[in-house]
Amino acid sequence: MQKRIIVVGGLAAGPSAASKAVRTNPDVEVILFEQGEHISSGICEVPYYIAGDVTLERLTAYTPETLRQEKGAEARILHRVEEILPGARVVVVRDLRTTKTTKEPYDRLIIATGSRPRVLGLPGEDARNVFNVKSLDDGIRIRKFLDDEKPQNAVIIGGGYIGMEMAETLRRLSLHVTLLHRHSRPMAGLERETRDRVRDELERHGVEFVAHAAVDGFVVDKQKKVTHVI
Repeated sequence: MQKRIIVVGGLAAGPSAASKAVRTNPDVEVILFEQGEHISSGICEVPYYIAGDVTLERLTAYTPETLRQEKGAEARILHRVEEILPGARVVVVRDLRTTKTTKEPYDRLIIATGSRPRVLGLPGEDARNVFNVKSLDDGIRIRKFLDDEKPQNAVIIGGGYIGMEMAETLRRLSLHVTLLHRHSRPMAGLERETRDRVRDELERHGVEFVAHAAVDGFVVDKQKKVTHVI
């Protein structure tokens, strides 16, 4: 019976691991499971997709078809691995389109799920106008919301790289932007002088930077939208 390697997760690590597995084990079946619709895409560039600077095609490194054709690995999108049974060497996979589950055997298992977005654990965090910027699917949802509902105000929680890119994008789209950050200056990994320059640049472009800020809650209306951040 042909041996099988299962890879859990897409983005950068999953397809790279699947490709390496095929190269080093040419006689082994390699299957990648990804719960989203995209298996390999850029994340840092997502704000620029939201702004309209780049297309989905430019951000997509591989589709299931090109991964199979170019690397020899099978990819199944909209399939979520919900359980690992190491004793039986089986993973339980749910097809998110049909909701049915199957048990998929493996000889080797590679977990490439990456990190999860940080959650605040506050009521209202699941409102329909609250977004993470962690995947291409997140970017697609944000862009659709902006196109459909045309909001005028945005609050960004966090002053790291993605926070900076989103602040730039939303200001270019003419939203009033408030950026909340727990430190006195954005970009905690940089030296103080550079962080001062970044803060000045934010304010020069109309971003309201609020330092030493911690989010205590959200005010949610009857339409399940956050109207205020506390």
